[in-house]
Amino acid sequence: MTDLAEPQADALNLQPEAPSRKLRLFFWVILGAFSVFFAEVTVGSSMFPFFEPFSVLVTCPLYALHILVLAAIVLRHPRPLFASLFFAGALFGLYEAYITKVLWSPPWNDKPVMVGGVAIIETMMLVLFYHALMAFVVPLVAAERLLTSSGHVTAALKPRLARWIDGRWFTVVFAAACGVVQTANSPSILHTIGSTISTSGFVLILVLLWKRVTRGRLYSLSELLPRGRELGVLVFLLATQYIGLGILLRPEKLPGIVPQANIWGCYGVFILLLLLSLKRQVAQVDAVAAECRTPLPWKRWLLYAVVFSLTSTAFQPLAVFLKIPIFVVLWVGGIVVGWVLLVVSVIRTFRPRRATSVP
Repeated sequence: MTDLAEPQADALNLQPEAPSRKLRLFFWVILGAFSVFFAEVTVGSSMFPFFEPFSVLVTCPLYALHILVLAAIVLRHPRPLFASLFFAGALFGLYEAYITKVLWSPPWNDKPVMVGGVAIIETMMLVLFYHALMAFVVPLVAAERLLTSSGHVTAALKPRLARWIDGRWFTVVFAAACGVVQTANSPSILHTIGSTISTSGFVLILVLLWKRVTRGRLYSLSELLPRGRELGVLVFLLATQYIGLGILLRPEKLPGIVPQANIWGCYGVFILLLLLSLKRQVAQVDAVAAECRTPLPWKRWLLYAVVFSLTSTAFQPLAVFLKIPIFVVLWVGGIVVGWVLLVVSVIRTFRPRRATSVP
């Protein structure tokens, strides 16, 4: 009896304590940094977002608030549907209407294809692919696998993809792809070298600090996300940013009532789809908590940073020849992938539930 009791007591002593508020705030900072990195740096939209005053004061808080609020809503359930993650990410992307006005007047395109006063190509790319995946799902997966012991987000993916994500080869391929894309938007090789090293290095420092302050203690993603009154405060701050930035950024590009009404319709559709997908996942009687997983080592992000930096730098001399082909592949592929994910997510949200016997 003694031999059995002692291991049980040891197991109880190893139960991790709840994360402190300071630790959770630090996690929020890292999650926001991941979102900014994958959404802004990897495509060269912003080369130094962690060091430019405007980005630090505006862009970083905007991305952090979006991913924290939306993730907290979706991940209330231990096994979220991918559809919920996708619809939340699409809502994320709609900030490109009222805040940046890009969905009405893209600054890089003088003659966009307009449907109902909305730049339809930019909307499909930014809402269905760019923000849904690169600003929301990808950062959540990266933070979950590097910093936590949970599998909430990866459990929503296809099992084969979830296994691939943990492989070094996947890290190398994904980092190389990001490096090639960033090359196409980089103004010079000095910008490329400085951007890739400084930004990925900044995130690496955050990851190392996290590993240090947690000292081997493992936390789930749901434990670290905002909840209750915290979530209410973040929603208020996000609403404040919407109002303030909507007034200050490119106010002359705010269109008439019809284009705005079409964006309201997009908000309404994605909010409804998100609510229906959340309702479906709550009703799943066969849902179980995602299994605990050992976090990936910090060296995995170092591998990503090295491959990303080397690839972007190596392709820079060819950027003048590759820029157009890269953007054609990125935009066409992104729009196609976005539509496929939208259709699949809608089908799975409305698909009749199979009868499940409860013992």
